[in-house]
Amino acid sequence: VEKGKLAAIDLKRQIGAPRFREALTPLMRTMVEKQSVVVDDITGATVSSRALKRAVADALSRAAGN
Repeated sequence: VEKGKLAAIDLKRQIGAPRFREALTPLMRTMVEKQSVVVDDITGATVSSRALKRAVADALSRAAGN
């Protein structure tokens, strides 16, 4: 988070199976572009998509001091 905006998403640890990291790249890009975690899940990686969105929402909340 930079200047109150989502600047980038960096996975510090693996979410789900290793092949899902590549599948989640478009999801991460979309969240940054839309400045929101309210985006469609990746088909075939629904559980990983939702885990990533929860993690990003948590990080944004912590950055905001909540």
